Amino acid sequence: MKRVFEAFYTGENGRTYGESTGMGLHLVKEVCNKLDHQIYIESQQGIGTKVIIII
Repeated sequence: MKRVFEAFYTGENGRTYGESTGMGLHLVKEVCNKLDHQIYIESQQGIGTKVIIII
């Protein structure tokens, strides 16, 4: 999970639903930084992942 906010990172073992550029979470992180918001990732193997944005 350390690389999830890197540009063009598409993961290693995750499920995908179509093509991915790896830019989605990177752009969200950049917007959060510009707006002085916080973003966190919580993930549990076999259960799922949550992206939490605090505004």
